[in-house]
Amino acid sequence: MSHYADYLNEKFGDETLELPQGFIVFNEEREFYIKEIYVAPEFRKNGISKQFSEVIEKIARERGYHQVIGSVSIVSKTKDRALKILLECGYQIISLKGEMIYLKKEVI
Repeated sequence: MSHYADYLNEKFGDETLELPQGFIVFNEEREFYIKEIYVAPEFRKNGISKQFSEVIEKIARERGYHQVIGSVSIVSKTKDRALKILLECGYQIISLKGEMIYLKKEVI
């Protein structure tokens, strides 16, 4: 695990799944919440985000969750791409609070 992943775990209780193509940061404080998904540039547009989504949904199910929550910051430079990917993976917009769009997906 990277130092950054250790830091996130120590400071916020976040878990990081690091893969050769990128990483996923998630938290289970109140619900199964995806905080970050990063795909390295050389792996983009190859379906990796969809694979990452499937991996995180499997982890959520194995831990007894029935839904996964994610969010997109409306001020992020990658907001359009992130929102498009989440919608293509079956997430639905549930609310807009401040600068954040929140989405969820049932993973029963």
